[in-house]
Amino acid sequence: MLKEIKYFIFTFIIILFLFLTGVSFADIQKIKSNFYSSLEGILGERFKNTDFSIKSIEKTKPQISIKTLQPIEKNENDITFFQGSLFTHD
Repeated sequence: MLKEIKYFIFTFIIILFLFLTGVSFADIQKIKSNFYSSLEGILGERFKNTDFSIKSIEKTKPQISIKTLQPIEKNENDITFFQGSLFTHD
């Protein structure tokens, strides 16, 4: 957990540095894409039965989606579950 937090902070600092310096737009898009992929992976490992998606759109805020299916109660004949989703877009 501490290693992932350090990785996240390091990645954030690098991205901030690159935004403050003159880097081409294509390079920034690639860095953002890699960062979002890493974040999706970390979140996906931490939350079972949950799908995270973060997509970078040119010159706009990222599109984020979270989908989950969580079992609440199981028995021999029935299953009760929660199914939810959250989507953001600009």
